[in-house]
Amino acid sequence: MHSKLTTIVLVFAFALFLVACDDDNTSNNNTNNVNNTNNPEICDNAIDDDGDGTTDCADTDCATALECNLEICDNGIDDNGDGAVDCDDEDCTEFADCTAFPREAFELTISLHDPGTQKMNLRDRTAGGTLESCDFGFIDDELNGPKIMLCPDTTAYNGGNGTAFLDVTAAPTDVTYEADGVDTYVIGNSWLDGGTCADGWTCNGNIYFLHLSDGSYAKLEVVFGQGGTMTVLAFRDVDGGSDLTCDPLPQ
Repeated sequence: MHSKLTTIVLVFAFALFLVACDDDNTSNNNTNNVNNTNNPEICDNAIDDDGDGTTDCADTDCATALECNLEICDNGIDDNGDGAVDCDDEDCTEFADCTAFPREAFELTISLHDPGTQKMNLRDRTAGGTLESCDFGFIDDELNGPKIMLCPDTTAYNGGNGTAFLDVTAAPTDVTYEADGVDTYVIGNSWLDGGTCADGWTCNGNIYFLHLSDGSYAKLEVVFGQGGTMTVLAFRDVDGGSDLTCDPLPQ
């Protein structure tokens, strides 16, 4: 009798164990199975839906979820499925090609004493000897004044100094834009009217129009040259066209 009672108790205890550990996917209240398929991880609600200790895109269940994809900012595809493509996606606000420059004139400065050919890129407003992409650069010439050389795929036109920089509102389209030759320069040192490297070069106010490799237009004026330091005032149409209307250099 004692043995039979013991058997009954053991069977009852085992049955309770099975109920407690039941992986019942039909129960909405089953909290024992952290991977319950009735509580899949929702990947964009900031809740640990499946109770595995990870939330949203940190959960391995969301590895292929569209909303956990990173937006690629230059492929014309809505990679993360939020309805915004490339630069219209807030994920791309720091992407270089998505940075909207204001319609303001800007200055770029280089030192010809720094290593490498000192170049300038008007498309992203950078300058220096390590640029991978450039629009023009400077060749040092202490006797005759530094020369401006055009980078590949850049052409230019010398607009003279009859109009002030801010009064130039459009790139001319009825003129010929030229590239540098083997030993010839479209701009060269035509920006100066005498002076010396030590005392400073005299800038003549010429405005140069550049047709850049991306199809946009820009204008520039050399405004300072002394002791190897060169500064240009410039503006590129931020909309990629030929509109050169711009606000003054910020103070």
